[in-house]
Amino acid sequence: CNIYWVKKIISKTLRINECKGILPWSNWGANTLLNSIDCTGFKDKIKVVRYTVSPKKIKKIQKKSNIRMLFVGSINQCGKMREMYKGLNENVEAFIQIQDKYDNLELVIRSSVPTEIRERISKYPNIKIIDYLLSPTQLEELYLSADIFPHVGYEALNLSTLEAMSYGIPVIATNLYNIPEAITHMKNGMLIDLPNPKLLYTKNGCPNEYANPPTDVFKKFRSTIIEKTKESMIKLIED
Repeated sequence: CNIYWVKKIISKTLRINECKGILPWSNWGANTLLNSIDCTGFKDKIKVVRYTVSPKKIKKIQKKSNIRMLFVGSINQCGKMREMYKGLNENVEAFIQIQDKYDNLELVIRSSVPTEIRERISKYPNIKIIDYLLSPTQLEELYLSADIFPHVGYEALNLSTLEAMSYGIPVIATNLYNIPEAITHMKNGMLIDLPNPKLLYTKNGCPNEYANPPTDVFKKFRSTIIEKTKESMIKLIED
């Protein structure tokens, strides 16, 4: 996120005639650009084009009385460290702490899973891990069978959240970066407020992934995030 040494090169390149448009996919993305470099001469080229997923016109799968939560991360082996940014630990821990209150809950994790989390969930038969590639049809069936989509993490809005929303699944997400541009709390999802969100932003409004390190910030937030995620899960389970 520190572009100090290349600011002038970027600005010069974006001013040339061959650059016809600059298309961030959120207002937040556009603002980080405007706050990071001198946009004189190309500000009118910046147009927000939303990151979108087509709504689905498919009936939900009829199932028994169980309530299924679905977490979708990445199975890209090069991106294993990203699962901590996706809040996998917090989502799993919130589920574990409430699952004894209900006899019909299950959690499906379609993601690569770090060893420590895999060991944590190994004794819970109602938690299933899918850490291999699925066909589009299999992935669609997974979404169709889900009732709640907990995705409380520390990233910008990602495709899996929009996919879940396109299937009509209530999403629990973090009130961070550009996520509030897609989710209005208690209207089309639930947003979790962080204790001190400024710790996750640079002065330009970018994700502060060069904090000391950001994982230490995540740990500071963890207990609060888990409690708030549990509250949202319970609200959706009971209503």
